[in-house]
Amino acid sequence: YRGDELALWHLDQTINDRGVAIDIELANAALAAVDAEQVVLAARTAEMTNGEVQTATQRDAMLQHMLAEYGVQLPDMQSATLERRLDDPDIPEAMKDLLRVRLQASTTSTSKYKSLVRATNLDGRIRGLLQFAGASRTARWSGRTFQPQNLARGTLKAAEVEAGIAALKAGAAGLIYDNVMAVASSVVRGCLIAQPGSKLVIADLSNIEGRML
Repeated sequence: YRGDELALWHLDQTINDRGVAIDIELANAALAAVDAEQVVLAARTAEMTNGEVQTATQRDAMLQHMLAEYGVQLPDMQSATLERRLDDPDIPEAMKDLLRVRLQASTTSTSKYKSLVRATNLDGRIRGLLQFAGASRTARWSGRTFQPQNLARGTLKAAEVEAGIAALKAGAAGLIYDNVMAVASSVVRGCLIAQPGSKLVIADLSNIEGRML
């Protein structure tokens, strides 16, 4: 790199070395809530399948049960496939309930909390989240560690996010929400916080690719 690109790389290194403050209390609370909910979902799965499937994350066992019990053969267990089946009037309601449990149990965005907890330093900050020119063809930044450029938008409205965070920290999310996994996915952005006495300011360039083209 030379000239402006070299200066930009220097700035990138400064940003990555400084890192960003993390609400580790929220991350740990979300992990605890997710673990507890997985136990609940596993129990529901076993009950709904008469013990044939012990957890909703057992892909092959779930596919086999649905074929044997409901005569429905699914090509896979991807979220898009299951969500389409929820709108299918020919699918029995009991099977739809099982699909909903599977969708909750297989939520992957909650795994970001594990990455946050593992990677946060003792000073409460996480570093090295972006790699300069990580995308080789376009030289754009690439997300690293918990992939901050690929965070779920979530299902909670903006006004509800603070309530969801409070419920998780109080250990009461399971008492308030029907879908704890969705709550955990919706508030993961809340783990990125400003340090005491500072303000976290966010800016974005509107349709920058289109404007350049």
